[in-house]
Amino acid sequence: MIELSDLKKPVREALVIIALAGVLGFAVNLYHPKGYTFIPVEEFAFRRIVRIGAAEAKIKFDRGSAVFIDSRSAHEFRESGIPGAVHIPGRPESSALAAIKANSAIFYEAVEPVIYCSDTACDSAEAVARLLISLGYQHSVYVVPGGLPEWEALDYPVRKNEGENPE
Repeated sequence: MIELSDLKKPVREALVIIALAGVLGFAVNLYHPKGYTFIPVEEFAFRRIVRIGAAEAKIKFDRGSAVFIDSRSAHEFRESGIPGAVHIPGRPESSALAAIKANSAIFYEAVEPVIYCSDTACDSAEAVARLLISLGYQHSVYVVPGGLPEWEALDYPVRKNEGENPE
């Protein structure tokens, strides 16, 4: 029969080896040029943001499998946009949150959100996508980094001023 005292030494040695291996692993990681990076759990959720071009967005548009979200300012949205797009401004965040809540029913339908903005320097589409995911949206969210200018450059349908009065 094995005595408990006979197991203490091998268990202690194993724990020391495991601890040394961990310390050595972290030390190597610190000095290795492509060391392991710790990523917050929230960042994994944002991997559901998929960047697509206007051509792929047009396929979704033609199939009717997407709801287009215009993240530009209210003034820009009134002037022009993709036909049928819903306005959810990217800035300020409080306006975006209110617009998402007001349009929450569309996110329960079997459609994919495709978010666009003014151009490649525009981060409002990304902000809306991140807000949707942080609010619990579980599916992929598509962002068109080239925005409305890329869509227009490919001669895709654009609605022009709807004649609304500015706010």
